[in-house]
Amino acid sequence: MGAGFRPRRRASVNLPNWLTVGRIAFTPLLVWLPLQEDPGYRLAAFVLYLAVAVTDYYDGMLARSRGLVTDLGKLLDPLADKLLLVGTFVPMFWLQAPVSDPMLHAFERSEEHTSELQSHSFISYAVFCLK
Repeated sequence: MGAGFRPRRRASVNLPNWLTVGRIAFTPLLVWLPLQEDPGYRLAAFVLYLAVAVTDYYDGMLARSRGLVTDLGKLLDPLADKLLLVGTFVPMFWLQAPVSDPMLHAFERSEEHTSELQSHSFISYAVFCLK
């Protein structure tokens, strides 16, 4: 090993990792599209889901077959899978849940409730600062 020899590091930025980052980036769109009333948006969500599922297969295959497995990819791929799973379950629940389900109303806030929360948080912050 000469003085100028440096071991070659595998780059964390490669095609399989970019495909995984793309899956993560498209997840919010996959949550939003099915919640729209227009059937075209829902069809677009389905097609996008298929494309994302296919890239999940190909990024793993490319990484293993070309020796591009990285620590970053080992972290991002399961994260992308779980985000995609949650990102598809939320719209399915939202669209299929009965109107009387309390989970649907958990995120709705009235103006009165919001201003009450804001005043309570201001008081809590003021008390915290005075301690």
